[in-house]
Amino acid sequence: MRKVLTAKRLAFLGLTVAVAMILASQDQAEARPKYLIGFAKAYPSVAAQAKKVKCGVCHVGKKKKNRNDYGKALAKALKKRGAIIPKAIDAALTETEAAKNARGVTFGSLIKAGKLPGTK
Repeated sequence: MRKVLTAKRLAFLGLTVAVAMILASQDQAEARPKYLIGFAKAYPSVAAQAKKVKCGVCHVGKKKKNRNDYGKALAKALKKRGAIIPKAIDAALTETEAAKNARGVTFGSLIKAGKLPGTK
């Protein structure tokens, strides 16, 4: 005879699956490759450097919410325009060029000098 799953066994199985899903989803990055692609297209002089540091152009550390000064300025510009539309990303990048870092240097001048704009 075939055994029927009891309520306890079914609840245990469901709980096990839920815990496995939660554990599997930890430490996943919320990748936004359109930002890096847009940055590389807009600034080909620093594109190779940007591709090496990837998220480090705007972020510091492992947590998404830890942004450098360039990342903070870009996030502010992106909130005005929309997050993932390529035209909005380009407009936000252009707007961020005029912003200044903690040392009072514009991000646009750093990029023109061949340096990545963000500082730690």
